[in-house]
Parts: sequence; structure tokens; C-alpha cells
Amino acid sequence: MMKERRDVCNGLENEKSPYLQKHARDPIDWHPWGGEVFRKAEKEDRIVFLSIGYRSCHWCNVMHEESFSDPLVGRLLNEKLFSVKVDREERPDVDAHYMAACRHLTGGGGWPLSIFLTPGGKPFYAATYLPPGSRSGRAGLCELVTALADSWKERRSAVESLASDLAKLLIREGSPSPGPVDKDLVVAARRLLIEAFDRDGGGFGGAPKFPMPHFLLFLLSRPSLDRESQEAVTMMLEAMARGAIRDQVGGGYHRYATDRLWEIPHFEKMLYDQAGMALAFLEAGRLLRRDDFVEEAAAVIDYVLADLASPEGAYYAAEDADSGGIEGAFYLWTDEELEALFGPERAAFDAHFRLVSAGKGEAGSALARVREGSPPGREAFRRRLQRARSSRCRPFRDEKILADWNGYFLAALARSGAALKREAYRNAAEKGGRFLLETMRLPSGILGHAWKGGDLLRKGFLDDQAFAVLALIELYESSGNRLWLEEALALAEATEKVFGDASGAYRLAPRNNEGLLPPRLEGADGPYSSGNGVMALALARLGRLLRRPDLEERALAAVEAFGGAISARPLEHVTLLAARSLLEGDDCF
Repeated sequence: MMKERRDVCNGLENEKSPYLQKHARDPIDWHPWGGEVFRKAEKEDRIVFLSIGYRSCHWCNVMHEESFSDPLVGRLLNEKLFSVKVDREERPDVDAHYMAACRHLTGGGGWPLSIFLTPGGKPFYAATYLPPGSRSGRAGLCELVTALADSWKERRSAVESLASDLAKLLIREGSPSPGPVDKDLVVAARRLLIEAFDRDGGGFGGAPKFPMPHFLLFLLSRPSLDRESQEAVTMMLEAMARGAIRDQVGGGYHRYATDRLWEIPHFEKMLYDQAGMALAFLEAGRLLRRDDFVEEAAAVIDYVLADLASPEGAYYAAEDADSGGIEGAFYLWTDEELEALFGPERAAFDAHFRLVSAGKGEAGSALARVREGSPPGREAFRRRLQRARSSRCRPFRDEKILADWNGYFLAALARSGAALKREAYRNAAEKGGRFLLETMRLPSGILGHAWKGGDLLRKGFLDDQAFAVLALIELYESSGNRLWLEEALALAEATEKVFGDASGAYRLAPRNNEGLLPPRLEGADGPYSSGNGVMALALARLGRLLRRPDLEERALAAVEAFGGAISARPLEHVTLLAARSLLEGDDCF
């Protein structure tokens, strides 16, 4: 079917997000998120199609090419309903609500997230990737749009009842469940992590596998650091470092592996993963006396400094999975390419690296390191691969600067600079810290969430403040400059005013956040630590450094606001448990 890109832009024309800009010429009358589109929907009595994704997401790109560029799909969507497009990295508050709805409606989630809403914004149907037409047992977007629009007209009361019940459930779920949290829960979480550990492939659970560095940092915390914890951390880090989830040529880690052995990656690279992996390798190297782990922490940081650094001193969000329209093409190699590149040295090359089928056919295979040994000469081969790869089409780089991901990486950068005695790391961390405080601070004292090309999104979220406070503490400890500590305290106080809740926890978005559901209060970790968990850790550390028991009391209140959920599901809340352990005087994170 013929695709088209319109000369006339839709409602995304003036958006700054690279993801939204990519859809600005779709044959779909996309609207940005906001109350206006729902007022129109209610006036015209149409349901709303909400599509949430992000620029570096492979399946988001696939859905764009297959469905959103199709004029027939566009015509149907424009006739039947209103369409709203959201960048989940730009609006994590919107994404959090509707991803929770997707989990309740389908039992799973992921991006692209496809949600159908009543005109008032209440979800009643959810899916992820949708082809234009039904195939291979997967519902198609066109059939769904027609069926759901008909359901709204013909069975409205049933749809409204489902949507109303789900909205009430989301509101209840987005509220904390308080309860005491003692050290027994810390011990129980460590035991459950060890039980969940995959002793064949390293990591937690089966495929797909995500890095989950907060799990590793939790196991590295004292008093958790026993023999079993050391073995688990060592096995997982070794497996990841040699697997194709690591970019063996350019450094850094892909978002996740589709297999149990970390060998078949999903190829996008996210700044938050680099931050977490750098911290995990650094702490494992220091505590387990593994110089190779410390070197790997530096290699992750060097990748970010080389490929994700902005001229302003901050760091870009991500690099795409796709290159030239093929997932992972930038990272894949064919046997013929390697033979031509190394010729008579191929046997020596094979002592260092091996090809792993990524299921991409002629595009090639991913590159992993050999399991055994570390023969001399690996670096020379890597440099030659890097030169050969430099002529390829690079993946798209999403040049949004996100305050939360930057705070996370700056914390890793500052800590690494102090531990490794690298002045360049310390200087880069301080430059990034100044950018956050001077460029991204709002009049209320909190940080705005996203900056791109001189434009600041004048909304801030909890994670932005929590990770930035953590970074400012690390900057103080790496430099000894008390001004960083004062800034950390000022930002923590502003966060309390804007995001604080009577429960002791913190809202994901400000109290006055415009939205269709109230801001959620969440303590569960995701691919990285939760905002409430990081805020509790930061307050506990500030309390120690400033000898302020009131700050430690705030940290405990934030932890115990989620006590019921922690007791029920401790592995989902290891960052909050780490903060509880820190309040007991243990070393963690």
C-alpha cells in the first residue's frame, strides 16, 4: 500500500520532541496532549486514540512506517475519532497513567502504547504495536478503530462502565499503602533476588532480560554483600560485558537482550542504562576488587562522553535501534565483512570476538566477546572495527536533554571521577551540574524536565528533582565544594513544596498538574530506580551529611508510605529498601 508524507503539518508542527516531530507530517490529524483535544472530543462525542512512544524505539518506528504513514489509516482515524500523540520521555506522567491501564487491561505493556479513551479521557481498550490490518492473530488498527467507534455508539453504557471502574482502580492504585518497613524486609528482598537469579545466563528471570542495575547495587550493599550476592553480581556483570548487549566496538549498553544469555540485543541505547551500568560496574569493581569491572565503568562513561555529550555540557537522551531502516544495522557484521577486514588475521580475531545470530538475515550478526581468556591485541582489533563502522549510517540520536536521566548520569560521572581520580570526569560532572541548575531551573525552584535547542519544557516531574539531588550530593562528595550540598538541600526543599504529599511520599507530577487523573504516587522501580526511592535515598544521605534528623525522618516517611506494597512485593521496591537500610547505618547505593 502506498505511503505518504504530507506537505501540510498536523497539530504536532510546533512540538520540540524529535518523536513528535517525526509524526508531524503523518496523514493523521495528530493533536498534542492537552485539555483542548478532550473538549473537542466531548463536544463531537468521539472517542480518542492515544499513541505513546519514543524516538529511539524500534517498534514505534515500525508502527510509524506501517500504520501511521498509511493514508487509508489516516483517513479512517480522522473520520472516526481524535488522535493524540505523546512522547513518553517528555510526559512520563501521562505515560505512567496509561501504561498502568494497559497492564490492567492486557496483563502486559510496552511501547508503542496504543490506548483508546472515552471523550473524557478514561481508558477502555489497550494494545501495544498494531499493524494497519489484522495478521498473524494480531488485531489491526483499522479493524479496531471501526469496532471501538461502533461500540461507543451502540454499547456506550458498557464502555462507560468499564472505563469508570478502571479509572477508579487507577486512582486507588496510584495512592500509597502505608506500613512499617523493618530490616527483615531488606533481608527478605535479598533472598528473593538470589532465588530469582538465573544461574545459567546471569540476570533475573528469563528472556527478555533488562540490565536492572538497581538490583545489582542492592546486592552490593552492606549487609547484603555475602558470598551468594557476590557470585550473582559477578556472573551477571561478566555475562553482560562479554555479550552482544554491550556494544563491543563503540562501548555502552543496549536497552535489553531478547535472550537469556545477553547475546541478542534490542539495539537502542538509553542514557539511563549507561548511568546505571557505570555505577554497578564501578561499585562491583571497588567492593570485589575487580580492576576489569572498574575499567568497564570507565568504558561506559567514555562512550557517553564521546557519543551523547552536548556542547552545553549535558547529555542527550538516546540513540535509535534502527539505522537505514534496519534494526541494529549499525552494529551488525557479516562473516564476509570480517573476512575482508582481517583476512589472514581472522584466526587471531576469532580469539577475541565471535558472531552471534541476531535473526537479521543478510544484515549480519551481533558481535560478542569470547568467553574464555583475554588475549593481547583485542583493543587493536576493536579500533579497526570502529574505523570500518565509521563509514556506516549512524542511528538517529535523540538530542532531548532530560533532567532525570542527566541527574542519574552525572551522579555516576561524579562518583567515578572521585573513585578513579580522573579530573576530566569531575570537570564534566560539574559542567553538567551547572547546566541543570542554570538552564533547567524553573521559578518555583524545581527543575524543568526536558530541554532541546534552547527551549525548556516548563514542567518538572519528581524523577527530575530526585536524580538531580542525588547528582548534587555526589558532586559535593567528589569535590568537597559545599555549594553543591547547599544546592542539593535547596532542591530537596523545593521538591517537598511542589511534590510532597500528606502521606510522606512524593507525587510523580506537581499538585496542580493539568491532567485527566490525579498525579500518581508510585514507589515501584522500573528499568531504573523510582523517583520516590531515589528521593528517600537522597534525603537519608543529606540527613547524614548535614546532621539533620528531620531529613532522615522525611526519608523514613517516604519509605513507609509504601510499606504495604513493599511487604507484598519487595523486589519491586529495592530502592526504597536501600534507603531504609541506609537509615539503619548500612552502606548502600
